[in-house]
Amino acid sequence: MKLFLIPASEENVEETITKKVNISTIEENQLLTEYQIGALKESLRGFKEFNCWALTKNSQFIFESMERGDMVLFAVNKTGAFKFIGEIFYTANYGEELGKFLWRYNPNKKSWTHLYFIRNIKEISEIDKRTLLNDLGYRDEKDILQGARSIDSLNFKNLLEKEGYEEIKDYADMIELNK
Repeated sequence: MKLFLIPASEENVEETITKKVNISTIEENQLLTEYQIGALKESLRGFKEFNCWALTKNSQFIFESMERGDMVLFAVNKTGAFKFIGEIFYTANYGEELGKFLWRYNPNKKSWTHLYFIRNIKEISEIDKRTLLNDLGYRDEKDILQGARSIDSLNFKNLLEKEGYEEIKDYADMIELNK
């Protein structure tokens, strides 16, 4: 299992992380082909709503390393904290129309084409971004996590074992208690 650290604007978190997207909205607006809708519905296993996020073409290498069961931690911009955690269950490159539809806030004007779908999203006790980056070996104080970052399973596992935890949720609780 890998861990992905994802910077996220508050505006876009509200669109597809704190709220779910209904598959019928995607169908009604004809944002995907019939084949793409079918594959997405199959991955949803009967559910009609989903949470998702996306990466730009510049982060394609990170997107290609994402697998079902990997975890994502979202750092909400300007808060200095990771606030949401979820599990990837499906990935797809759907082109830019769906990304434009889902996330209207786009300060960099880059297309979000590489979507990943997330289940079990939870708002967590805030994990201080600087603390977690330090714990993972990113010691540069200027490192503010400007782009998505993949933490390989060995570094992730070593961090949890070092701290005596089995899951990232346990680590989040520990950080909250030590504030």
